[in-house]
Amino acid sequence: MTKYPELPDELHELEQSIYDCKNVIYDIKKSEKYADNLDEALDAISTLYKVKFAELISRFNDMERKYIGLHESWHDMNPLMKDKQMEMDFQEEELNMALKDNADSGC
Repeated sequence: MTKYPELPDELHELEQSIYDCKNVIYDIKKSEKYADNLDEALDAISTLYKVKFAELISRFNDMERKYIGLHESWHDMNPLMKDKQMEMDFQEEELNMALKDNADSGC
């Protein structure tokens, strides 16, 4: 069984923020059903979700800044990718030499 690395706490916080924002639909339906003053309830929900969405965007931006750079560094340092690139460069060099030999021999 493949063991995957543990996910950072920031990713769990981001996921929780996404689910918090998804609850807007549930909150509006509850307000329609139980609020005495629907306009005030909707204004309160609007204010609450402006804060929740701002928090979500902030967490996403933090994750992006932190992990995009990490991903790019890993890609640059990945020995498997370097080996593949070296193999492709070697094959390309061999092909160029063969084409040059054929051109020199008049084929």
